[in-house]
Amino acid sequence: MINLIGLCLAILFIVLMGVVSILNIPSYRKKNNLMKFSGFLNILSLVILLITIIIFRSKIYPVTAILLPIIWSAALVHGFAQKKINWSHHLIRTVIIVILLVTMLGPWS
Repeated sequence: MINLIGLCLAILFIVLMGVVSILNIPSYRKKNNLMKFSGFLNILSLVILLITIIIFRSKIYPVTAILLPIIWSAALVHGFAQKKINWSHHLIRTVIIVILLVTMLGPWS
């Protein structure tokens, strides 16, 4: 049950990042290539997640576990693109992702 809760929260996190990136597409057109790349990573992660949910349901846990660090790296690229990295923000995001991974993949019975 804890694994399912962790999976649902991880899916919600990825969907939220993807939807926000989709909503910000008009502003990405005016930005530099790193900013566009971070948005592309977020949207690609959302598309991969949706394809996995629809077609490859049995692989949802490992795919989600791979997509979470990709989302984190997209946030880091976004910070580099703005030339101001808020390290406390990335540290908290790392802690959240680790908690999601542990609850999602932990040996809970």
